Parts: sequence; C-alpha cells; structure tokens
Amino acid sequence: LILDRLKALRNALGDSSWFFQHELVGSSILFAFDMSKPGNDRCGIWMIDLAHALPSDTDLNHCSEWVQGNHEEGYLTGLDNLIEIWQGLTIALKQPSPESTSSSEHVILHAY
Repeated sequence: LILDRLKALRNALGDSSWFFQHELVGSSILFAFDMSKPGNDRCGIWMIDLAHALPSDTDLNHCSEWVQGNHEEGYLTGLDNLIEIWQGLTIALKQPSPESTSSSEHVILHAY
C-alpha cells in the first residue's frame, strides 16, 4: 500500500503545473497507518507543511542540485529515494532472512 501511495503521489506531482512553479521550503510527507483491525491495513500519504511554498519566477524540475538562486530543493529526488527504499523493503520482507524466518523486524534491520 505504501509503495503504491508513494508512486501515486509521484505521478500526481509530475502532472501538476502548480508543483513545477513553486519551491517547497520545509515541507514534509506524512505517513499515517491504521492497523487497528486485522486485515484492515489502511494507510495514507500526504504532503504537509506547505506554508512556505513559494512561487518561482522560473519552472523548477525539483531534481536539479541546489545552487545559489535556482530555487531547486530536490523534492522529487527525495520522493524517488523514498520509493526506492520502500521497493527494497518490499523485496526484503518477501525473502526469508538467513538467520531467522520468524521475525520480520530482523529482515527490516538487514534491509538497510
């Protein structure tokens, strides 16, 4: 679910003209999980802390390295890194750990 939500956010941002015209200073991505009922694994991912989203006088790509005056903050680079990390975790959690097959926590620690 999380990986699907991250990819959906990435796709939505790629289609947003507003996104490419604003610098997102100090923004965050909020992950929320509701696992209160077995089998009801709900999650959500939202962009938050957009109070300092500043209009840019030029279109941004959110991937270029920051240099003085370009207003690039690397938002898509960070999001792409999150997607890559979750893909790695998804693969790692599907494979049994060599030391133990009973602890998913053990697999997560070895995924890094």
